[in-house]
Amino acid sequence: MMTDEEHDIGRVFAALTNDDRRAILQSLRNAHSDGQPGMSIAEIATSVEISRFNASHHLAVLRGAGLVHTVADKRRQISSLVPNVLEEAVDWLISLVEEAHRTLN
Repeated sequence: MMTDEEHDIGRVFAALTNDDRRAILQSLRNAHSDGQPGMSIAEIATSVEISRFNASHHLAVLRGAGLVHTVADKRRQISSLVPNVLEEAVDWLISLVEEAHRTLN
């Protein structure tokens, strides 16, 4: 039986299986590093070289996993990365690896 946390982590890892979604996350991270609050669907589509339709679909999956937050800004929606969700998934992986090392040693 999976806990809610494991289910959420499962959604994170499932979202990360797609190359375009990983590229979107990278683009959002780059935008944040450049001081931008986020990116519009058009900016994401251009950055990742996919259609707006595909960008919208992938953003919905990323939002569903909690990896991306989207807010309305006038006539467009701005999406940004939610880093703490990635940190939780990484922390879970690290604890799994550490436990495996303890068990195997």
